[in-house]
Amino acid sequence: MGGLEQVFAGQVDKPDRRQTSVLVARVAGNVKPSEKAHDESRTRCLHALMQAAEVSGGRVLRQQRDTVLVLLGSADSAVAAAARMLAYAGTGGEAVQYGVRIGVASGHVIQRDDQVGGETVNLALQFSREARNGQVLASAATAANLSPAVQKTLGIAAAPEDGARAREIRWRDRTTELLALQKVNGASFPHTVLRLEYGGKTLLRRREIEYVSFGRDPGSHVVVASQLASRRHCTVSRHDDAFILQDHSTNGTFLMIAGEGEIFVHADVARLGKEGWICLGESADESDDVVEYKVLRTA
Repeated sequence: MGGLEQVFAGQVDKPDRRQTSVLVARVAGNVKPSEKAHDESRTRCLHALMQAAEVSGGRVLRQQRDTVLVLLGSADSAVAAAARMLAYAGTGGEAVQYGVRIGVASGHVIQRDDQVGGETVNLALQFSREARNGQVLASAATAANLSPAVQKTLGIAAAPEDGARAREIRWRDRTTELLALQKVNGASFPHTVLRLEYGGKTLLRRREIEYVSFGRDPGSHVVVASQLASRRHCTVSRHDDAFILQDHSTNGTFLMIAGEGEIFVHADVARLGKEGWICLGESADESDDVVEYKVLRTA
């Protein structure tokens, strides 16, 4: 076992459990690793696949030499991303000389910062290995969680989940319909953006499954040097059209919601208001080291 299997199949310390869809795309071709030109061509192919995933609302969590792992917020988004990636790979240019194989699985993942693991990840990796060039294999849970409109488009009968058995997603000649359905479904909800300001920097989070980590750990998205902050102090993630703060720390998190006041969150979750600030380990009344936030609504 190597590559992404080693990165993602291991245990994750102090994990968050999240419900999501995992897509793994593998690039296969008769290329000698020593040939620099072919390596550069393969890299351009991978970048095209990552672009297709991001356009579909996915978050590329890891890239290896011939493999990309993507997290998506729903089974519909995962299937649309797979179809778009394969369409990109079949439209000529660098990608066309390679075969692309995709595995998709839906369910809980164990996530800590930028590492994920668990059975859902393992299934997506397994299906990507089993798929043939140009094929998408998805778990039964993915097929069962597709919206009725997407199931009808793909010719998938609604059926109860039946374990890990892979189902082929017959995407050919249906890409246009799948992408149109994704656009309609995405437009049915107001879109919000989380803006964070700290230390003279601004951080924006737009996508459905993006999250933000706070703490003393240098790998955190927002690094706070206070000794009262834990290395991995808290996270903020999107749930539907709201942003939820989850505390993982020793000293707790103080959350100010404008117009409502400050609340203390310890080993618990709280919903962010429209605007306010987050302070790690102590009240904002006693510290100026605060992260300001604002939830913006876009058209």
